Amino acid sequence: MIWMNLLKFFVATFFMLEKTKNMFCLICNNNKAIKYVLNIKLNNIQEKAKHFYINNYNIVFNTNKKNVKKKKKKLLFLLSKNFGHFVNRQQEIPFHILKLNNNNTNIKRNRLFLFDHNFSKLKLCSQNYPGATRSFNSIFLNKMDNYEDKHRSNRNNEMSNEETNDTNENNDKIQSCILKKKANFIADFNDEKENKIQRTHTNCDGSEIKQNISGNGCNNDLKKNNIFTLKELEEMRKNSNYVKIDDRENNEFSIELYFDYKELKLLRKKDEPLSSLKNRLILNLNKLYQKQNKQLNSIQNKNANKIIDDNVKSGKEKGNATTVKFYDKENNIIDENGILKDIIDKLNYLVIDEYKISIYKNLYDLKKIYVSMDVYANHQIIPVHLPLGKMEDYTYYWVDTNDETILNSCDIFYKPTNEDISKRIQLVIYDKNTPIFFHVTEEIEVKYHPFEEQLKIKEQRYSDFLVQSNQYDNNNNNAKNTIRILSYNILAPIYTNTKYATEYMFRNINPCYLKTNYRSHLLIREINHDFDIISLQEVSEYLHTNLFCVYLYENYYSSYKPKSPHGNDGCSLFVNKKKFSLIEYENCEFNTVIRNPELKNIYDTFIKISDDLDEIINEIKTVYQIGIFMHNNSQNIFIIANTHLYFHSLAQHIRVIQVYCMLHILEKIKNKYKDKYKNKEIYVILNGDFNTNFESEVFSFLQGNDVMENSKLWENGKLFKKEYDDLNKYPTLFNIDNNSNDQKINGPYLNRKKFLPLYSAYKKVDIPYTNWNNNFIDVLDYIFLSPELKVKRVLKGVDKDIFDQYKGIVSPFNPSDHLSIAAEIEL
Repeated sequence: MIWMNLLKFFVATFFMLEKTKNMFCLICNNNKAIKYVLNIKLNNIQEKAKHFYINNYNIVFNTNKKNVKKKKKKLLFLLSKNFGHFVNRQQEIPFHILKLNNNNTNIKRNRLFLFDHNFSKLKLCSQNYPGATRSFNSIFLNKMDNYEDKHRSNRNNEMSNEETNDTNENNDKIQSCILKKKANFIADFNDEKENKIQRTHTNCDGSEIKQNISGNGCNNDLKKNNIFTLKELEEMRKNSNYVKIDDRENNEFSIELYFDYKELKLLRKKDEPLSSLKNRLILNLNKLYQKQNKQLNSIQNKNANKIIDDNVKSGKEKGNATTVKFYDKENNIIDENGILKDIIDKLNYLVIDEYKISIYKNLYDLKKIYVSMDVYANHQIIPVHLPLGKMEDYTYYWVDTNDETILNSCDIFYKPTNEDISKRIQLVIYDKNTPIFFHVTEEIEVKYHPFEEQLKIKEQRYSDFLVQSNQYDNNNNNAKNTIRILSYNILAPIYTNTKYATEYMFRNINPCYLKTNYRSHLLIREINHDFDIISLQEVSEYLHTNLFCVYLYENYYSSYKPKSPHGNDGCSLFVNKKKFSLIEYENCEFNTVIRNPELKNIYDTFIKISDDLDEIINEIKTVYQIGIFMHNNSQNIFIIANTHLYFHSLAQHIRVIQVYCMLHILEKIKNKYKDKYKNKEIYVILNGDFNTNFESEVFSFLQGNDVMENSKLWENGKLFKKEYDDLNKYPTLFNIDNNSNDQKINGPYLNRKKFLPLYSAYKKVDIPYTNWNNNFIDVLDYIFLSPELKVKRVLKGVDKDIFDQYKGIVSPFNPSDHLSIAAEIEL
């Protein structure tokens, strides 16, 4: 019946406007036609809306004259959903204004018909009626279903009966047309809507938009990409009423109310009744009304003859009590005695003085997003705290703050160009479904990188390690079986800001280049070379979460294993989702594995070397990060491990035991999956910073040689003392052969043959050093592989001359005291 009345009145109106040349805008909520206006001049928001929704509908109706063909009126455009949650902010009846130019009607020419939100005809008025000049935004009104003030409803019905008598005859004549066209109209509407959605591209992050943006997207008009400008977003929010509720961890709800240009922010206990929230809202709103009325009176007294700003004009009249009611999705009033935490899921909207206000719960807080890194031309920007996993729900773009209508890029990880140098840019991000929820980051200046030339020289090492063109071919089996591996100790921030670091280890570099904000863009540049496996050491939890995870989230599995609960240092592992499928992670700690009953004999013999070895092992936080993956092409199993062995120069005996424990764990995992997947090959890739060089027994043990009971490395146990943790007292690394010790020391026999075989992807001739600090320079980082995995090529080193002035490789163009290493292998 409601449909019948709406369509009846709609067609009747078209009949009255038969001879007008205006086209109409029909707005549909939940696929029901409820609102319409004439084709008046559109503002920016409505112009954009034309591109978002269905347009060019033909409405068919009969004329009064017999034997006259049916005529058509073309709609300007059609909206199929509530748009932006606009509401009437003037506390007046939301009139829909129709200008009538039909000479055949009994209505005087150029008069205005006014309709309320229920489409009851209210009255005629002159053309200079104030509502006629109201913004076109008034068509975007939230419809308050099943909620009407009885007085207004009765008044509207009376006016409607008085003023629609002269159209009843016309309505009867077109009744049959309505019945015939109703079904076709609905069917055509739904079909066209579906087709239009498939054809229309409204998101700025899709391929079609990116193709339209030439180069990096500079100097592009936002309108061409169907993107709301910052000014439009601000206007939408300004003219919107809503409640935002967020669940906080401290047994509270954070509640924000935006209503009639007023803003309230509350914290309410979860175990308090709804009535308490209601009373608090009423109390605070009344305070705001009183303050607003005082402003109004003050302005009236000072400027009696001047027009008062609309924001002040909406003050609440004295004596009118503020009412607040909460409703669920079925438009039922919610019991105010209910406890907030129990009824929070039921809250759908509230009504304040007859105005419906939508409630949004637990939305992502876009205000958390910011840019923490220094920004340079030709280096990507990685914003912090993005809504990972839900980015498709948002539209985002970068703009020049001097001209917010110019689109720089729709890439969330924008790489500014040389043309952007000295410009100030911002990231704009908003919810596609509710654009009133948006955020703009602070302005950031794009700088010229003063060490761009040194960066290019350093990156010449990649000239022989670029991805070959056939490796991008998804149909190339060799490409599918090629795996690119990176291992990189990135230098944890905790080791750059100590007094020892700045006065000794990195004394030849300006401290500003040791800061995380500066080093971040260089770290991203190091990992951005099409790797399938990325193993990082000395990673803080902050960098893992807010830099690497953000940048690699879409295409990589990620895992973080901290050395301590503080998260200052740990290992990160990222594996390409296109090449591998995750089975599980089996992370563990050295000081736990060493006490495994299966290793009791080894451990008991080992701790006899020194009285305090047992205590020292408790304090060593070495972790073993292990992920088990299935290779998507071959369906074979890969055990991918990442570690960072203990660093002390006299700790070779500890490192060899750490390797023994690691191999023990890898062997157990391999046997487990060998039993589970009997027809599949099991491969191992072990990456990390091993703090040992090619000549050491630790490296020899990894390569397959046993460690005997009388090995010289066990002598380290007597030389090494707990108090040597003071780095200033460290002897020269690996220079312990001259230390005399007449006492013969025996340690455990370490049988390498009992564990899975591995070999180093790097040979000594491949790279001269991976670590350089002051007087120490050597290779400490390795990639170890199962013998069945063949090395195609490895990433070469860097000529040390480029770092000479810094007496180490920590520099303004290298963010760590290590070089990254990489290998390309094939099955």
